[in-house]
Amino acid sequence: MELDPLAYLPILNFTWDLSLDKNEEANVLYRKVWCAKPPEDECILGACPNTDVSGIGSQVSTYITALVYAIVLLYIPMMGRPMLYAHLSVIYSLMIAVLVCMLRNELTMMDSVFVVICVVSPATLWLWGLTLASLWNPDYFPIYKEVKRKSKEIHALRLAVIGSFVFEIVLIALVFGPHDHIFKFSQPVCYKEIEKMLWYGLAWFVPLVMQFMGSMVILGLAMGVSWLWTSRRAYQVPEGVYTLVKPDEDEEKVYTRTPRVDLITWTERILLDVYPEFM
Repeated sequence: MELDPLAYLPILNFTWDLSLDKNEEANVLYRKVWCAKPPEDECILGACPNTDVSGIGSQVSTYITALVYAIVLLYIPMMGRPMLYAHLSVIYSLMIAVLVCMLRNELTMMDSVFVVICVVSPATLWLWGLTLASLWNPDYFPIYKEVKRKSKEIHALRLAVIGSFVFEIVLIALVFGPHDHIFKFSQPVCYKEIEKMLWYGLAWFVPLVMQFMGSMVILGLAMGVSWLWTSRRAYQVPEGVYTLVKPDEDEEKVYTRTPRVDLITWTERILLDVYPEFM
């Protein structure tokens, strides 16, 4: 006699208990089951978040990486190389995950807006600005490299950074532009009532963009005026003014007593030993 395998499976009967708080275990379990395949025409329990995109792990890793990379850009330029790889891996993984979930209709609009905001952090904005400036002057690229003009790694990383900028523009166009012929957001009824308020949720970002753009304009004007002033034929360097140069050997030894070998540099050295023409 064959046994029915369904007989070994438990019978689940979930109901929403109105007498309990929504954070109680019974209601939490009910919401998890309900969010496994939420209806498109109901939002009685709110929007179901996608933990792969906007889960607590993604939030913490994104915030910490952006903060640490911003500190490295400002105060520890020697560590810019490994941190650039880490920062690019985080933002690319976020954008690829949100794009895949969007194309599979498994993402709410709120989750998409969360990713758009997280990617455009102050550290990422500064990285994009330095990368664009490095197209004219390679020394601006935030990586410590002796010869940046001839480095294949610099060119590849610059292309990856510019690619992340283009990727972000595409995501913004997909999220806020017409997209019904490409994909549909999960639970559209949940954001129909607040879709006009989503831009107000980004209001905190407007002053940051204005400050960044204003700083870039002022910096450009200051550099232009300085260049025009010093390029005059009658211009002479005043006596007693010393030109800033690289640290001499004595000062350089202070920073090189212990070798700084991060994972990226170690991997590069191994590859160069085996394949001398790799970079």
